[in-house]
Amino acid sequence: MPFNVMILAWLIYHAVGPLRHGILDAWLAPWSDWVTSTVLPKSGEIVALLVLLLVPVAIAGGVIELVDGLFFGLVGFAAHVVLLVYSTGRTPVEQLIEQYTHRYSKGDTQAAFHVVENYVDQVDVNNQAALHTETRRMLAYERYSALFAVIVWFVILGPLGALFYRLSQLLSTRCRHQGEVCFILHRRLQSLFYFLDWLPVRVLGLLFAIGGNAGAVLQQYKAALFTREAPHRFLDRLLMTSLYGETAEQGAMQGDMVDADAASNEVVTAIREIKFADQLIRRSVVVGIVIVRSLIHF
Repeated sequence: MPFNVMILAWLIYHAVGPLRHGILDAWLAPWSDWVTSTVLPKSGEIVALLVLLLVPVAIAGGVIELVDGLFFGLVGFAAHVVLLVYSTGRTPVEQLIEQYTHRYSKGDTQAAFHVVENYVDQVDVNNQAALHTETRRMLAYERYSALFAVIVWFVILGPLGALFYRLSQLLSTRCRHQGEVCFILHRRLQSLFYFLDWLPVRVLGLLFAIGGNAGAVLQQYKAALFTREAPHRFLDRLLMTSLYGETAEQGAMQGDMVDADAASNEVVTAIREIKFADQLIRRSVVVGIVIVRSLIHF
């Protein structure tokens, strides 16, 4: 059943697109507000963090346990699918890529920045290379986080593991903008989220080697494997190495665009990088699913 749940959720995600913040996430606001106003002052950061994340996961687990055997297991199967779909990302990656690359191709860096300004750290809009690098990293990370990371935790811990991953991200984003008290939990959630990303990004990094320049990718992979490099930088390092080979190392690490072809201009190169990264991640998700199926069959 787990593989069928994974396949159906993957198909639904690609057919419907990412869920939008709305009624499905409306409960996050009152829940996080209650925890920060009631639990945090009395019990401290660690207890508040545990309550914030584990209570919703425990409730979801209880519901699954109750419905698991109904109608020959069909209700339980549906509950697993719904929970996994809910755990997928919210960022409209394809829309961002389309709008950003369109404006970037016109040479309108300011307009391109407005497309992604809510998703990237503040950068100098006049520094085209810095804007492109941060956007490229963000789009790749959001594509990975939307589905691949969720699938990894689903395979390891089931739908509750996938839910725990997504709630950590959603609540961290909310607490970031909800005042100083909630920001305390945001810092804790960010630290937790780094560890939640550690394994999935490294699994995905291995799959990148299949996409091209395997020797160079594996060399970079081994060099960064046990570092504390941020997940989005780790992914970008391997993606650019897969695209350009060993010549990508310096540019990817310093945040400069790599000139892969002296005849191509920076705009064409930038768009090529973003589209290549997105396509490689999507292919790697499929390869990962095939590998999981093979292991289950074996």
